[in-house]
Formats: sequence, structure tokens, C-alpha cells
Amino acid sequence: MIYKNAALHFGAAILLFLAWTVLDAWYLRSGLTLANGLSMAVAALVGITWTTVVHEWLHLAGATLAGASITPAQRYTLLVYDYDYASNSMTQFNVMSVAGQLGSWIAVFALAWLVPPDNAGRAMLVAGAVASAIFAAGVELPPLFRAQRSGDPFAELSKITPGVLGLSGLLAFTVAGVVWGLRAA
Repeated sequence: MIYKNAALHFGAAILLFLAWTVLDAWYLRSGLTLANGLSMAVAALVGITWTTVVHEWLHLAGATLAGASITPAQRYTLLVYDYDYASNSMTQFNVMSVAGQLGSWIAVFALAWLVPPDNAGRAMLVAGAVASAIFAAGVELPPLFRAQRSGDPFAELSKITPGVLGLSGLLAFTVAGVVWGLRAA
């Protein structure tokens, strides 16, 4: 099932990217406001999707490299494995956690390097990726830091509330807007 999840995740990211390239080309050829708007909307979705996929798969890579006890998901899901908090050490949790965060920023910098910000849609691609990375950091880093003191990652992750998700989303949206403004300028 892990290979099916990989095919679904990376396949969806690639198909979205291809859809965006069509819209970007349409805008470049036509200059239409509609084409630009659609390009920007899909670019944001591509940036978010690509960064989230890389983030989640690097969590898996980190858990695997750390020798953590995990169980691959038995259905199609964004989270491709179940992490056995009771069996794993703090070091294994730290490696798994940091690997996902690194994955987010690797995805952001790869898109920023590969796609020039020479129109609004292209700038939005990276802004969407930044939004995903900031959201993941806002949700995951506080429990990671608290777990260093408490020694109980599961308890700390259980403290993630809808308010935390909302605040992280607001921060991600705000930072992405600034990034888009700077790149599109």
C-alpha cells in the first residue's frame, strides 16, 4: 500500500503541476486576466500540495533512517504510516520530526530555484509552498519543543487544537502573502 500511496501523492502533485503549466502558458500567450487568475489559484494549490507531499514523505524517511517502529498505512491517506509512540525513543521522534520540516523547506527552495518569479502565477507557486511549510512548522514545532521537556511526544501532539490549526493557517496565509508580494514585485 505504501507504493500506492506514493503513486497517488506524487502523481497528484505532478498532475497539478502539469495543469498549472498549461494555465501559465495560456496566460503567457494570451495575457488574459482570467488565465492569470486561474494560474495563480492553481499555482497556490501546486505549491501547497508539492510541499506537503515532500514533507510527509521525508517524515517517513526520517522515521525509517532512525529505525523507528512504524506501520505502513493500509489505506489511501495523506499520512503514509502509523508511528508507534510507545515503542520509539525521543531521538527517533526528533529525527522523524526534523526530517519532515527539512522536507518542507527543501521543497520550497527547489521550487524557488526552478521557477523564476517573472509573473504573478509563478510567484504564487512559491508562496503556496511557503504557506505549507509555515503551516507545518506552526503545527509541529511547538509540540516537538515541548516534548523535549516532557519526554512524551504523543501527549504534546495531542494538545494540537483547532485554535492552533487556525493560528498556524493565519500565519501561513500572511507570510505567503508577503512572499508573493515580494516575488511578484
